[in-house]
Amino acid sequence: MDVAVIGGGIVGVAAAAFLAEGGADVTLAEQAEIGAGASGRNSGAVQHPFDPALAALHDETVAIYRELEAPGTSAFPLDRAPDGLLSVARDPAPLEAFADDVRRALPELDPQLLAPDELAALEPALAPGLHGCRTETAWAVPPAAAVQTFADRARTAGARVAGWPEAFELDAAVTLVTAGPWTARVVDPTGGWRPIDAVWGVVAEVELERPPRHVLEEAGIPELAEALGAGEPVDQLFSLVSSEGRHGLGSTFTSEEPDARAVARMLVERGGRFLRGIGPIRAARACARPVSADGRPLIGRLGERLYVCAGHGPWGISTGPASARLVADLILGSNVAVPSELDAGRFGLPPT
Repeated sequence: MDVAVIGGGIVGVAAAAFLAEGGADVTLAEQAEIGAGASGRNSGAVQHPFDPALAALHDETVAIYRELEAPGTSAFPLDRAPDGLLSVARDPAPLEAFADDVRRALPELDPQLLAPDELAALEPALAPGLHGCRTETAWAVPPAAAVQTFADRARTAGARVAGWPEAFELDAAVTLVTAGPWTARVVDPTGGWRPIDAVWGVVAEVELERPPRHVLEEAGIPELAEALGAGEPVDQLFSLVSSEGRHGLGSTFTSEEPDARAVARMLVERGGRFLRGIGPIRAARACARPVSADGRPLIGRLGERLYVCAGHGPWGISTGPASARLVADLILGSNVAVPSELDAGRFGLPPT
């Protein structure tokens, strides 16, 4: 089978690898470079999306990562226990509600509420007076490690990478679109099918006096995906991921591409409310997250020769490889089924 995969993010390179390993003749088309979008410019955390509909994808993705070979990095693959996710807030109420929800839906994540003195003992660099909730998830990894490792695996399996204008000449038996926030315009240039939009974020790489041992985030981030998909306004929130000497400070959510350096300064100012010792900005980068109308990915078949796997929002690194394996199995004819809440056609089909 001749398959064209459009988009070189984590989903595209993983799908190319699985398809090639399954015997397909695969060409991966990428207009810029591998990992040029959110897959290579994220803050660098693999963590549970706290959505039961995505739990199986996340668990399988972690298992896939643990099987990978990634030379040159001690933080990836995930051959260790989770670093742990610390959600923090001045007011304990949202953390208590979050912990109750997690205990009910995902008890294996073992949410533990922490008073300010307990939190300070666990992470001394945090600002005083914060409350916390620790969950048994989150691995800090180098931001581009996953996508580059899977790209190497795809090439080893025989997939080739085509750039522009060469990619315009592709004429494959099957096309799989994994173009992140640009998926809808690739599938339907007329604009009539738009279940996925771009939500921009900025990551500021900073120096830290005392890097945390946990992945840190402000209360409210796990609930973002659905709000973003609904187009609701979302405030700037604190998050921090430290891996191998790199410290990514976030998080922002805008519909238009931001001025990364200007936003980075705002992130540092806000981050100082939560973490002490944030030093100079080393670099700033912006990326567009592919957010669907309900905050969940679209996986599966859209037409006789057309498949899609996109719309993972902030959870691409955390759920993308398992999504890619599922859609690759569909293309290769395996007896698998996509859950209805993730089916690519649930928002309607594009014009023929």
